[in-house]
Amino acid sequence: MLKLLHAAFSFYRILGGLAIGAASGVAPIYIAETAPTRLRGRFVSFYQLAIVVGISAAYYSNYFLLATGENAWRWMLTAGVVPAALFLGFLFLVPETPRWLAKQGRDDAALAVLSRVDGSEYARNEMVAIRQTLQVRRGSLADLLQPRMLRIVVIGSLLGIFSQISGVNAVMVYAPDIFEKAGAGTKDSLFQSSLIGITFIVFTFIPILFVERFGRRPILMVGVGVMAAALVGLTGLMSDGSGRHGVLLITLILVYIAAYASSIACLTWVILSEIFPNRIRGEAMSVANLSLWAANSVLLLTFPIIQGRFGLAAPFAVYAGICVVIVLFVWKFIPETKGKSLEEIEIQLVGLPAQESNPLRN
Repeated sequence: MLKLLHAAFSFYRILGGLAIGAASGVAPIYIAETAPTRLRGRFVSFYQLAIVVGISAAYYSNYFLLATGENAWRWMLTAGVVPAALFLGFLFLVPETPRWLAKQGRDDAALAVLSRVDGSEYARNEMVAIRQTLQVRRGSLADLLQPRMLRIVVIGSLLGIFSQISGVNAVMVYAPDIFEKAGAGTKDSLFQSSLIGITFIVFTFIPILFVERFGRRPILMVGVGVMAAALVGLTGLMSDGSGRHGVLLITLILVYIAAYASSIACLTWVILSEIFPNRIRGEAMSVANLSLWAANSVLLLTFPIIQGRFGLAAPFAVYAGICVVIVLFVWKFIPETKGKSLEEIEIQLVGLPAQESNPLRN
């Protein structure tokens, strides 16, 4: 009986994980394809804010539900039904994205959605550009292997991977452990861990406020550069091992978290939702999303291994090196997409599609 319960629990956990994984890829696409060009980066950044607020809310609800007794874990899992049901209910009130509607040949419906978003003139201009980039058959997984498309898919997938292997999720998951091994008591380490969550939320507002003013690339490069500097400092402190640097340790970790929250955490979703061509955006995002979550799993599995074999400082040194690579990667391969429509970005990256007989157009 116990084995059956374990199997059922594992099955539903996996099912929930698949659902969350699917939503994490679709949500930024929906926002990007619906939002007006001038506010797209800001609106997609709200997606990351919603994630961190939701995680924090889950932590606090679990804290209060802990008092319900030995079956508290059941209430903790059941509590997730409420936001999921609300999410499902509100989805019946939102329209399909104009790009998807145009892809299905429903131009009138697409025009109506665009008009509601930012007026009739904006809608007419966008429809001209959307038609221009959809003058081929519908996209498929096979299209991802075309050289021009494959390059963009690889860039997007690498950005997703880098956003995870820069180390933040490992620091957040193992934060109490890190603080204790660095000399903090259990109570202090839990308090310091809560500061990480607060910092994450506060600094997520940086890209929301400034992404449309300064652009994606500058915020990314500065933020990841600060992460690298903080990680170098943390490597030095961890190498000491004396436990005498508690205040400096927590300060550097909070700087690292703040830099991550204000740059690559948000802007990964913004850029991934923008750089893929209209006709393959869903398929390409699925590949990038899979790469991102696979990298997250590898990160969490390898952190204790690296730490156990080479010491507490070693993972931070590795993540510092990775952050340097990310800055160079962004400088070399990530385009600036500020102020450009999705269609303008597509033409910049892959050019106009070759004219083909298109079953979606007369």
